Order: sequence, then structure tokens, then C-alpha cells
Amino acid sequence: MLNQVFFRILGMTGVSGLVILVVIGARLLLRKAPKVFSYILWAVVLFRLLCPFAPKTPVSMIPEIPIGGSSAVTESPADSEPQQPENDPRRHVEYLWLAGTGVMLLVSGCRYLKLRRKLIGACPLARNIYIADHISTPFVHGLLFPKIYLPSGLSEKERGYIIAHERHHIRRLDHVWRLLFFLALCLHWFNPLVWLAFILSGRDMEMSCDEAVLRQMGGSIRADYAASLLKLATGRKLSETPVTFSGGNTKERLINMANWKKPKSWSVILSTILCVAVLAGCAVDPAEAPAPSSDDVSNHEVILCTNVDCTDASHDHSLICTVDDCTDPSHDHHASHFSVGTTDPSSIQTVPVEYVTTYTGTHHPEPDHHGKHH
Repeated sequence: MLNQVFFRILGMTGVSGLVILVVIGARLLLRKAPKVFSYILWAVVLFRLLCPFAPKTPVSMIPEIPIGGSSAVTESPADSEPQQPENDPRRHVEYLWLAGTGVMLLVSGCRYLKLRRKLIGACPLARNIYIADHISTPFVHGLLFPKIYLPSGLSEKERGYIIAHERHHIRRLDHVWRLLFFLALCLHWFNPLVWLAFILSGRDMEMSCDEAVLRQMGGSIRADYAASLLKLATGRKLSETPVTFSGGNTKERLINMANWKKPKSWSVILSTILCVAVLAGCAVDPAEAPAPSSDDVSNHEVILCTNVDCTDASHDHSLICTVDDCTDPSHDHHASHFSVGTTDPSSIQTVPVEYVTTYTGTHHPEPDHHGKHH
């Protein structure tokens, strides 16, 4: 069972790696657009990392990736997992994966308990807003009932900027999405692209919130807001937990705020189109090619009966293989004709060879020594 789960995760991480690369490329195209568009793109990465199945459509940006003898994009049966020899060191690699996942969850749990001790004695400032003495940076903490924690020593003006920023996180449910992304990281910890996605999505999340604050409070606060970020950046960085997150790369955030301006309508439209195309193309798997039917034509030289005296419309003429060195027992080497759609041997009749001509077509079962099919 664990082996099946691990190989399912391998298939998902292979597909997710391709999706991450596509999102990074689209992110570069959106570098002049509002950061909320870049942030939205990470939703399809999260979907691919956590969901083992996806809809199938004829058009998809994701090719089929065979892993372990099966497709990483299509569902594989449980008995198709690769079998390794007893002495193969890869045989128990799923236990190494499980141990890595357990270590990440354990470390995160210890960080959570350590942070909880720091928050003892925090003073309420307003509804779901608290002031704490033993923290150096503001953050959102909690899942069902998230709270905003601010370090003591902030001025009233600085608190206004920071509270607006953190409230936007809560309204957008960023604390939920961040937890889901962390769980995905625990499952795919061995994939460096997932770590990169976790970091970049966090940066896009913070920068999009900065832009929301500037849009809400006006561009005139840009200098004061940037000064507040610099002040908070000088403190000790908070160790994030699955239910806690704080500001990301301060330098990148400051540069983004300095370059921020109200987007043009055409820029928003083009960014929306690109986002929809990437989300739709990466969220689906390619449809499986249809299996060849029994009526498909082979490349063997065969003989077609052309008996001009046969007037029975229900009859069709059999295609006969005449390759001299053909040893395939499934090919028919005798001229015959039979009723269309029937497999009843009693309906098959032998046709004189003078009524045949060369043709390329399908092949039929091996006849017996009486010239009839089995």
C-alpha cells in the first residue's frame, strides 16, 4: 500500500514539476502586471501537488510522463507498480520518503509550540489583533480563527499600514492556502522545484498584499509604508509554522512598491487571458489515444476476392495475406468471403483463386486444412 502511494506521489511530482516551470515562465511575462495575477497562478500548482487525478481533455499543456512503467498523468492500476529485486536499495525508498515527511511535520510542530510560548501574555488591541513583547515582526497566526500579532513599539501610523496588510491576508484566506502549500511541500520535499514554488508563491502573496494596501490607502503612503517594512526587517526573522506566516523578501517588496502604479485596463485584460490559459491548460491531463479497432488496416500484402458473380449484399470479401515469408499464425493465407460482422465459421466459403486480386487491408484468423477459419 505504501509503495503504491509513493509511486502515485512520484507521478504527481513529475507533472507538478512541469506545471511549476510553466508558471515560472508565465510569471516572468507578468512581471509588469499586478502581482495578484502571479499569485493566482500558483493555485494550479497546489492543485497538481495535492490532487492525484485531473480531468482529461484533447488539449493540455502537460504531456504524458511514464514513471515506473505507467503514466504519471493517467491512473495506473495497483498491480502495475515496478517490482525491484530483493537486494535493490530502491526497494524501500518509500520509507525514506515517509521519514522525510515525518521529520518536516515534527520540526514544524516544535516551532509551533515554541511560538505559542512566546505569545503567552499578548495584550488584545482590538478584535483579533494582539500586541506581543517577544516578537519582532507582525504575522497572522491560526487557521479557523486567525489572529494578527504585532510587535510592541510600533507607532499608530505604522500599525495602520501593517493591520491593513494582515487583514487583507485574512480576507483572502492566505493562511489556509499557505497551510495547504506547506502540506504539499511535506509530501514532495524531495523535489527542489516544489521548494522553489513554495518560496516564490510566498513572495507573490506578500507583494500582492502590499499592492492592495497601496491601492486602498493611496500611493502617498508609499514612503512611510516602506520605512515601516525596513524597520521591521531589522528584527530577528520569524520561524514560520504551517499556521503562521510573516513578510517575505523585504528588498523585493520595497522594489515592487517603488515601481507600483495603477495598472492600465488593457494590461489587466491581457494578464487575465494569460492566467486563464495557464490555469486551464495545466489543470487537465491529455486524453488517452483511442485503442485501434479490429477494422484497422495492416501493412501486409493481401488478396481481395473479386468474384463478379457474387450478388449477395450481406457478403464481404476476406482480405488474405500473401507475403511469402510471413509466419504469423494470426494471418489468413486463403481466399474466402463471409457475411459482414459475423464470426460464425459455418458462414465462410472458399472462393476460386482466379477471382482474386492484390490489395492492402486487414488480416484474419488462421484457417484449418479445409480452408475455413477458426
